[in-house]
Amino acid sequence: MSVIFKREFRSYFQNVTGFVFIAVYILIAGAFITLYNFFSFNSSISYAVSDLMLWGAPLIPILTMNVIAKDRKSGAYQLLYSLPLRSSDIILGKYFAMLVVFAIPTAFLALMPLIFNFMGEVNYLVSYTSIICFFLFGAALIAVCTFVSSLSDNVILSAVFNYITVAALIALYMVKPLIALLPAGEIITKILSVFDIFGKFESFVYGIFDIKAIIYYLSVSALFVFLSVRLFERKRLM
Repeated sequence: MSVIFKREFRSYFQNVTGFVFIAVYILIAGAFITLYNFFSFNSSISYAVSDLMLWGAPLIPILTMNVIAKDRKSGAYQLLYSLPLRSSDIILGKYFAMLVVFAIPTAFLALMPLIFNFMGEVNYLVSYTSIICFFLFGAALIAVCTFVSSLSDNVILSAVFNYITVAALIALYMVKPLIALLPAGEIITKILSVFDIFGKFESFVYGIFDIKAIIYYLSVSALFVFLSVRLFERKRLM
């Protein structure tokens, strides 16, 4: 797995992909931190992180849209199939490489509470649990998009599927409050909440540690990585 991890992680910085992803993510994070913290003299990072989750989500496909298709296009999958590696090693190596790239802008967020300390008292527990939850959210979304990417061997279709998935998840988050106002809307909202990957963070905005959200993100990550492995294994045997 370490061989795949090193190969994938290095590939993000052999072109502009990794640099663009990190730079744009930090730029968006900086804009929200400036708005919610520096302009308002607010020492809580939770509000900035909440908006960053929504507006930064469309950047995730930059990491995931080619994670499977690029190897099929280049023919590298024939080499991967021939290596004495399990399918889980290959998928996990790719997945962990994306997580480390995503961890870089997350580390930028982790520095902010230390800076906010100069503006007032900082609740470090609330701040860092919010940041941890943000990272787990990213891990879950990366896992979902990785599975979606593995559905197609075509690079363009893989990118389209990734952005449709992210757009659908954002739309679900935006319309769920409206659905609750409709007759029988409460029942539908409860069903849709299973797929509401963004809404699980809301309790952290108000300083409430929600262990259910942590378990949810970990479960989504594990489920879709497992599905990606199974799909990869199926294509490997064909």
